[in-house]
Amino acid sequence: MKCFGTLAVSLALFQLAGCSDGGSMSASPAPVTNDAQYELPPVVNPGGVSGLNYTPSYIARFGITGENGMRGGGPNIWRVEEGQDGPAGGGAETCCIGIPEVWKPDMKVTIRWEAAKVMDGKTPGVHYMAEARIPQYARETAGMWAIFLPGDRVKVMVRDGNANGRNSLDARPTDDDPYVAQGVVDEEAERKAAERRRKNAEGTATARRRIAKQREAEAMEETGDRATELRREAVEERRQADVVEANAAEAEALLAQLLEREAAARRCKHDASQASADCPEGKAR
Repeated sequence: MKCFGTLAVSLALFQLAGCSDGGSMSASPAPVTNDAQYELPPVVNPGGVSGLNYTPSYIARFGITGENGMRGGGPNIWRVEEGQDGPAGGGAETCCIGIPEVWKPDMKVTIRWEAAKVMDGKTPGVHYMAEARIPQYARETAGMWAIFLPGDRVKVMVRDGNANGRNSLDARPTDDDPYVAQGVVDEEAERKAAERRRKNAEGTATARRRIAKQREAEAMEETGDRATELRREAVEERRQADVVEANAAEAEALLAQLLEREAAARRCKHDASQASADCPEGKAR
């Protein structure tokens, strides 16, 4: 059988019996391919990140991470004031986060946020985290939303015209909504925040004491009113250094008290056997 280089039929569809002038040689079988190797990567569309807040706590910041490089941060959201009708937020959007074009079951994200629960200018915010399932959404999307609810709960959804009835922003999520996730204190974030506060306070106090020392040195070379003024400035710088350190210590103590109250409230909520004296009315969440 003769073979021609101009054979027009695809070798992928036909197997030649042989190719020689006199003898016979069987053609090698076509290689087996794995279709999984040729699957296209999922399409990820950019979208903004927004939020609604139904709590009396100021949401200082929040961030969302998920699969396929899904990562984005949302804006700060003011708290709900007493007597306010409806949630706070919804007016700001941060760009951007990657939203897979096709939803799949059990799609999850991790959301971390900081909530300022005591607006006294001293108590630091508390860091929380939750793993939230994403409700089913359609291909056409309008950004990702975080909805913060009392009790340190949160729902994360992709707005898409209310596909499957789970992505509406018009109504507060119900308590039995299966996509509402319970947040817990993010201990790692709390540790890092405490370290930053301590370093900042230490740096500020050290800088003020350094200035005080400089003023005293300058006063040694001056006389009269100028020397007196420099010494007064040195005393004030040392006083401010002491204030910074005292405020930092007070902030840590206030935060520790807040976290302990929250832990006690949760114990009361999940343990009906707790004595009423240990569970003041209104503190359980």
